Amino acid sequence: MARTIFYSWQSDLAGRMNKNLIRKALDEAAAACSGDASVEEAVRVDQDTQGVPGSPPIAETILQKIEACDVFVADLTFVAHRAGGGGVPNPNVLIEYGYAMKASGHSRIVAVFNKAHGDARDLPFDLSHRRFPIVYNIDDDAPDTERQNARKDLASRLTSALRPILKENAKASSLWEPTAPRDGAASFFAPDEVVTIDREHRAVPTELRLPRSARSFVRVIPSAPMAPMSEVRLLEIARNHIRPAHPRGLQGWNSSRNIHGAVVYAFDRDEKFIRSLTQLFISGEIWGIDTYGVSAEYHSERGSPYIPTVALERDLQDTLSNYLQAAQLLELRAPFRVVLGVSGVEGHRLAVPANLYPEGEFMGDIYRDEIVLEASMPAPNSDVNAVVPTFIARVYDAAGLVMPARR
Repeated sequence: MARTIFYSWQSDLAGRMNKNLIRKALDEAAAACSGDASVEEAVRVDQDTQGVPGSPPIAETILQKIEACDVFVADLTFVAHRAGGGGVPNPNVLIEYGYAMKASGHSRIVAVFNKAHGDARDLPFDLSHRRFPIVYNIDDDAPDTERQNARKDLASRLTSALRPILKENAKASSLWEPTAPRDGAASFFAPDEVVTIDREHRAVPTELRLPRSARSFVRVIPSAPMAPMSEVRLLEIARNHIRPAHPRGLQGWNSSRNIHGAVVYAFDRDEKFIRSLTQLFISGEIWGIDTYGVSAEYHSERGSPYIPTVALERDLQDTLSNYLQAAQLLELRAPFRVVLGVSGVEGHRLAVPANLYPEGEFMGDIYRDEIVLEASMPAPNSDVNAVVPTFIARVYDAAGLVMPARR
């Protein structure tokens, strides 16, 4: 798996002694640490937003790349000096550094400082108390031989700093196995497995299960498991910040714990079946299952079950947005693997907008049991509209139809 080192640079000082020198040292260190590690600079000009299609906002793109990187390296060399003494690093670097602290924590941050422009001990406490910067010393008028020697020494020390971070990240990623489906692609529960026990709404504790029906589902899988969290805190986050999949129309829902972690769910109190749920796993994975939106029991017209395409798209957008917000709160590691799908839909038709399909509101025939889309989302603030419409187009295609053009 490719590893990325994000380089937060400044150009206030001579590039030969700072930006370019550090970049070359980073390239050498990355090569020494791992053949698949690469350095990516903070890009702050419109025409150079590398690797991102279209014309995304530059600041947003930078923040997404910071969240997704394995190591954040910042040049904290002073570019100005205060009247009362001490110096000030580049403001862009400070903003990016602060965001990296929030997104990744101090364990994946490495700072560099050119002593020729001040004393790193004068850095603000928050920038130096966790891990003191790697200091080098090269004046603007230093000869080439001195500059080359400084770069080699810096590359060696960067290698020593980067190697354990990259190794730890690689270890965490290699050990990370997302939850395996057990009942089609939609569910991690075995058929008829107990999801949770209702102890509040009946005279005796009642086991709740998923019905044997068609389902839609949403999964958000982090790049690595989240830091250990208490069971109490896990349930608290699920209860207060996560909704059951496709919650539109629900009057309320419940929360509890099970063997997988914390679960929020809505169920039919006249029976023993869960209508909709979201599972927050101990690992940080989030998996939602809805048994109502595409169910033949609830949606059947003209002799056959159907998928309400407009409602499904809207519900997937709402659910995925909620999960990504939760991922940010949980500080889950980006990029995220996102899985959208429907299961048990063989024999279904599509309910389509009548104004776009004059032939009728119910069209097409689905001859497969499952329709699934996997995608990667670089950060919690990624646009869900980059993924959900693609899945809906796949649903249309499975029914032998072309999704109507968006207006």
